[in-house]
Amino acid sequence: MKQLICILAAGLLWQSANAQSYRVTGKLEGLNNDSVLLIVRKSNMAFDTLRTRARAGKFRFTGKVNGVQQATLVPGGLRSRKFFRFYAEPGNITLAGHSDTMDYIRAYGTPNNRLQTEERIREREQYAIVKQLRDEGKTAASEKLYDEIWAAKRAIIRQHPNTMVSVMNFYVLASRVPLDTALALYEVLSPAMKQTDFAKDTRQRLAKRETVRVGKPAPTFEAVDMDGKPVSTAGLKGKYVLLDFWASWCVPCRAENPYVVAAYQQYKDKGFTVVSVSLDNDGKKWRDAIAKDGLTWQHISELKAPDEPIANLYGVQSIPDNFLISPEGQIVAAQLRGEELKKT
Repeated sequence: MKQLICILAAGLLWQSANAQSYRVTGKLEGLNNDSVLLIVRKSNMAFDTLRTRARAGKFRFTGKVNGVQQATLVPGGLRSRKFFRFYAEPGNITLAGHSDTMDYIRAYGTPNNRLQTEERIREREQYAIVKQLRDEGKTAASEKLYDEIWAAKRAIIRQHPNTMVSVMNFYVLASRVPLDTALALYEVLSPAMKQTDFAKDTRQRLAKRETVRVGKPAPTFEAVDMDGKPVSTAGLKGKYVLLDFWASWCVPCRAENPYVVAAYQQYKDKGFTVVSVSLDNDGKKWRDAIAKDGLTWQHISELKAPDEPIANLYGVQSIPDNFLISPEGQIVAAQLRGEELKKT
């Protein structure tokens, strides 16, 4: 036991000796003199929490960090339910924006924050155009732009393999691209980035996804739907089943729902059905989204996001995600988007 304590103490001393300083200087319109929290992720189970009070919307934090870690800014305290994520990394970080529009805050001054801010600004503009094109019924154009958004994320990984932004893009892309593409993107990451918790966890999920490749038997499950009725893979045999993973809070998922509804309406009387598994944790928001989007099939959720058992069984990393299962219980397609679902 004494030897173990000595080893742990030595590890902590090494980390402390190798930690580097960061400084966060921010100004948020609308924040006034409210309290501000900064939560810095140190590992899967450890966080640093710093507190200060803004003066006329201005605030400052200083600390030390090993490498690059995720940081969460919480203006107005936890009760505000507002947050903004950026990176705590060595150097001077500048935050600017408005406390009422957290998605529009800009983070500059260090490599990962600068790269993430550029990506966020570009994607915000692109998603606005995607929505406009879809509202105008220009499906082909909207899907082309949607594909370009994901292609840009892949390009960032290849161009900046030694950044946490690339690790997080890999994390997001892992369940949106073919498995072989995801594995290839992992290999692009630098050795240091492969050792981050997010990269290792995602790689483990990919190993699980290798068991749910197209052509493999669909993993079996038993659950209860939102109306208390049992649903299982055994009970669904004899139909083509789209096992759809989504959540009420997921904007891209909600954008995909009209395509799923259209496919369901067209093929529901021809041996096709949908079973949706939600990664929600708010029952009311989940049910309200189902009603608003007109999703008239079976729905499952234990409201344990991100620890939804069926999502873990299928190695779901990010949503939207789906698997098309044959009447014999075999996976015949996956990650179907937009019109591709009806074509398949």
